[in-house]
Amino acid sequence: TYGDLLKSNINFKKKVKSKSSFFIILDNSIYCIQKYINIISNKHLAILVDHKTNLKDIDKLVYTYKPNYIISSKMWLSKTNIKNLKLIEDGKNYVFISTNFKFSKIHKNLSLLLPTSGSMASLKYAKLTDQNLKFNSDKIKDYLNINTNDRSITSMQPSYSFMLSIIHSHIDNGASLYVTKESLLQKKFWEELK
Repeated sequence: TYGDLLKSNINFKKKVKSKSSFFIILDNSIYCIQKYINIISNKHLAILVDHKTNLKDIDKLVYTYKPNYIISSKMWLSKTNIKNLKLIEDGKNYVFISTNFKFSKIHKNLSLLLPTSGSMASLKYAKLTDQNLKFNSDKIKDYLNINTNDRSITSMQPSYSFMLSIIHSHIDNGASLYVTKESLLQKKFWEELK
């Protein structure tokens, strides 16, 4: 609920330093989406990685971007070679951890590093500011007339810009999201959609 999101934001603020960088190995789970919203709404930098990315490539990205915090599945944590990770929160199948990397100066308006289409092998990201995200959300709201009665389903990975736009435009405008890990090709997805 939105009440849960507000409570998680308050709790989140107590656990992190201001304007930090977060590496989030994202999938369609309430935990990951909630943490993503915590990061963005508290003016931190989110660096997104699809959870299907090769584990060695993820480790390479971590060493390249040196995030202050990582949100991932416990599976990634059990297989990574990255040292000096400290558990902040245990989220059942997910973890919220801090790293030993020094804090870098981050531009105050930078909110998101979004993987560009087909770039997981070449590690390219698009930079988006708070204003970019708000402008995009407002345009989608206006075009689709999104309001509190609307509901969408997570039909793609949230590391894709299209799915992220749906998450932003619905959460930003008081609408609902139905979070599922089921694929469009699975019968269960269509049962859940119905």
